Amino acid sequence: MIKEENSDDPTLKNVAAKDLRLFLAKKEDGRWLDEDEAPAVALDDQGHPQGFKVMRPSLDLKNDEYFGESFQRNEGEIHVLVVVLEQAQPQTGLWLVNGSIENAKNTKGIRCRLYRLVASYLGYYDPARRTGDKDNALWYEDKTLCIHSLFESKENALLFDNVLQDECITPTSPLDGHAVSTNAAPFSRELSELRRIYSRHYVSQDTESPQVTMLSLSRPTPRSLTW
Repeated sequence: MIKEENSDDPTLKNVAAKDLRLFLAKKEDGRWLDEDEAPAVALDDQGHPQGFKVMRPSLDLKNDEYFGESFQRNEGEIHVLVVVLEQAQPQTGLWLVNGSIENAKNTKGIRCRLYRLVASYLGYYDPARRTGDKDNALWYEDKTLCIHSLFESKENALLFDNVLQDECITPTSPLDGHAVSTNAAPFSRELSELRRIYSRHYVSQDTESPQVTMLSLSRPTPRSLTW
């Protein structure tokens, strides 16, 4: 009823009824709270108005404990105090990059390269894809490598997105010549603890694709010198 009669109130408009707590605005001396007294009502450490009884949903409003059968409203009186329970706020400001690399499974070094790139741009695992204690941001579906990584800033997400598109036309990259599809978008969801993605999380034995070690990627390429 309170929700229906206050549908235009921006404070209550998007709040579910279960997230409201109602307090009978009757003072200890039996008087109803006056509208001029309302701003001075003190709140306890839970945000509840002090000195007022919480109303139980199991009792009818006509119960003698509340309003009784012969209740008459007088102008200027307040009869119910409404408290909106504190809501868990979604973590905002995150960005999600989804993508895929076609025919990646038969090319050596692609997944390893992706771990390095996503770690370089400070990527995070999405807790929604966590199974037990195992996170997953890069996985194969048939021969396609799928990408799903969170970033704390729009800049890092777009830089990662951009570098993936550059890698597929870079002759020295294992992604060269592969079709790369990516999408970066804002991401808002209530999340548990975020975990970073690091290069060392690459485990070559996780898939049947051609393997590459971190050592082979980081070792300098020998060059001949002419004197």
